Amino acid sequence: MAASTSLLTISLGITNIYLIRGESIVLVDGGDKGKFTSFCKALEKNSIDPKEINLIVLTHTHWDHTGHLAEIVKLTGAKILVHAEESERLSQDIAVTPPGITGWGWFLVKTLLKGRMPSEFTKYHADIVMEGEDYSLADWGIEGKIIHTPGHSPGSISVVLEDGAAFVGDMAMNIFPLRLSPGMPIFAECPEKITASWDRILSAGAKQIYPAHGKNFPIEKLKRDLPKIY
Repeated sequence: MAASTSLLTISLGITNIYLIRGESIVLVDGGDKGKFTSFCKALEKNSIDPKEINLIVLTHTHWDHTGHLAEIVKLTGAKILVHAEESERLSQDIAVTPPGITGWGWFLVKTLLKGRMPSEFTKYHADIVMEGEDYSLADWGIEGKIIHTPGHSPGSISVVLEDGAAFVGDMAMNIFPLRLSPGMPIFAECPEKITASWDRILSAGAKQIYPAHGKNFPIEKLKRDLPKIY
């Protein structure tokens, strides 16, 4: 990471959330439900004042990324940013489980993930609805931008920093049992848009990929799925 930017990864349930610190702190995603205590402990361990977190960027609004929004907003006072394609889902409590787009993805949806979705959700009204294709983080003291990267969901967005760190939500996965190695999502609502969105992520200068599920990895490890990087 650049000298002016630091990064903290916090695992909440099956989902990673990321704290990007520049002049202020931007939080990427809200994690799976039931792990708020772990979030608070991680802040305390790293001497982070919750009030330093000014913005929460939702890469998308599936249940495992919004599980702790209510608690985190109450604790931090941060604003929520979501893409316009999914703001209605957030405000009207519309729950979606994306379909499998590979044989393994289809199997997991029908077995392991069946019944995993929480029965209750909390409605949220986003403070910032991203209408366009890009949103600069300069006003938040971060050298980078948010780009619209539909595929896993209609309103999926990715955060790409000037140093090449890319927080892509579920546009890539790197954890068992979802995948055995880094690769494309195995669940997607708009699979026909995945390739074009990865073109945008690459064009934005992505070098190190930070998925919501699994460890980060260099872009070169997507060689099989993105041969153009070579």
